Amino acid sequence: MANAPSKATQQHFLQKLQKDKSSPKDIWEYALSVKWVDHVRQYIEDESCSTKSVPPIFSSEIEGENIYIGENNWKILALWYGLDAQFSCRRRPTVGCYTNILATPGSSDPPQHGYVFADNKLDYLTARCCRLRDVEDKEAKHLWLTFYFWDFVEYVEFQLRCTLKIHPSKAARMWFSLVDDGTCIMLEEISSSKSLSIGCIICRDYPELFELLKKRQTLPSDQSLESSMPSASICTIKEDLSNVFLSQQWQLMLCLEELPSPATDYGDVLGITGGMVPSLFRSLHIDHLFLGTSEHQAWDSALKNIVFEASEEFKKTMQIQQEKILSRGEHLIQQAHLSYKMKADELSSKLEEVTTKEKTLNFREKELNEREHELNCRLDKYKSVLTEFLMRKDAFEKNAQIMAEQNRITGSKIDLNVGGARFTTSLSTLLKEKNSLLHTMFSGQHPLQPDVDGSYFVDRDGTNFRHILNFLRDGPPSMERLNREDFRLLSELRSEAQYYQLSRMADVLSAMMSPARGKAGAFASQPK
Repeated sequence: MANAPSKATQQHFLQKLQKDKSSPKDIWEYALSVKWVDHVRQYIEDESCSTKSVPPIFSSEIEGENIYIGENNWKILALWYGLDAQFSCRRRPTVGCYTNILATPGSSDPPQHGYVFADNKLDYLTARCCRLRDVEDKEAKHLWLTFYFWDFVEYVEFQLRCTLKIHPSKAARMWFSLVDDGTCIMLEEISSSKSLSIGCIICRDYPELFELLKKRQTLPSDQSLESSMPSASICTIKEDLSNVFLSQQWQLMLCLEELPSPATDYGDVLGITGGMVPSLFRSLHIDHLFLGTSEHQAWDSALKNIVFEASEEFKKTMQIQQEKILSRGEHLIQQAHLSYKMKADELSSKLEEVTTKEKTLNFREKELNEREHELNCRLDKYKSVLTEFLMRKDAFEKNAQIMAEQNRITGSKIDLNVGGARFTTSLSTLLKEKNSLLHTMFSGQHPLQPDVDGSYFVDRDGTNFRHILNFLRDGPPSMERLNREDFRLLSELRSEAQYYQLSRMADVLSAMMSPARGKAGAFASQPK
């Protein structure tokens, strides 16, 4: 943090950065960890922590824990605070755009141009990376690198060197392989294609991936691609690039092959003509990115001082406590030895006592188990007898109730002679409708003289009287069995219901006849 300006300048810059993370001139934006940004904000806003320093810039392997800022703003922060040894150099374009792929589906066909939309937020891919000599070694430790799929081979090689800790002065070639369900389907050297992107090379050599990526977008077909390129705002991306690889069970591996070469001056490598390190990083001291050591010493120095002071104080305290513990320990060991002998003898006698009690308890447990089994058998037998008894009791009570009801009906049996038709019913049926004529006749309020044969004569047509009895027995549901198209029957029944003063039955019949009635109440049509 030796290059950082005053706190006021830093605070002013961060406030401006919150409003505009990138400028229109920025083509690329770089990842910063949210935790690191919080460190800087705390340092600047908290006056009590003026003696502390800000750690070097670091980024998280989890994409959701990073924010992205423009290249120019990122370079300012990198010059102020330095880069952490584990900085992943992750970057992406500021906007999504279409990239041109020279697709060659068949060797006999001429080259075809294809456009694939490169999304700056969705097209990240995590690949395994290792030295080429360790590709087939299953015991070798493989690392992981998350990079932008459409980034240039040159920059991805720089990220790969940082991850594998291979110095730029070391000559190397970059390879990639695409693994499908555990099987390597291609292995290609791509160091000579530094001006192309990783995505273009893979899509060009593997047409199946190219076709899958084309399905994620909508392109116009009535004009040429170059004159009708849709903007990023109207392009519809259906899924993340990593999901495309996951659904096809593909896995990308990036490798570096170290080549024997004479020693190279690191200053030349970082120079303008070096080409091994991106121009943005050439003004920074980035040895630690390849050697695993931190370039920012202020943060480490403060931590070392704190650790040194704490360790010295800890040593003094430990020495004093050690002397006390040694003197006290000898006395305690002697007492513990004597106590151990006494406890051992006591435990031995108790063990014998416990063994005797255990045998007694096992014998008692066996007896209780046998008695419990016997009681369970008897209980099951009693339960089955009780269940059978209750079932017989319920059946007997139901039969008794049915017989009692039948006897009651038989005792109140009444014979009717309705216009010469003979009907037999119970007194309870005739008394169901309280305001009816039948209830008045047979309720006992008025004396009613039977004929010589014991029947009661009613001077009405007996043809439809059975429907009257059915209504008294079952209520309105008995009317549902009538034919609604038989208007003559419904009319006759309503007249009978009105005579017997059965108002509910008359209402039901009127409702059944209502769709076929006119305004004056007469039938709109006669039945056939």
